[in-house]
Amino acid sequence: MLERFVADNPGMDVGSIVAAYQALKAKGD
Repeated sequence: MLERFVADNPGMDVGSIVAAYQALKAKGD
């Protein structure tokens, strides 16, 4: 899933991607 998220957001820096991904996981998605 994380690879997919990175692929969908090529313009984001790694820190922003990880933060957004963790927020999505915490939300239960």
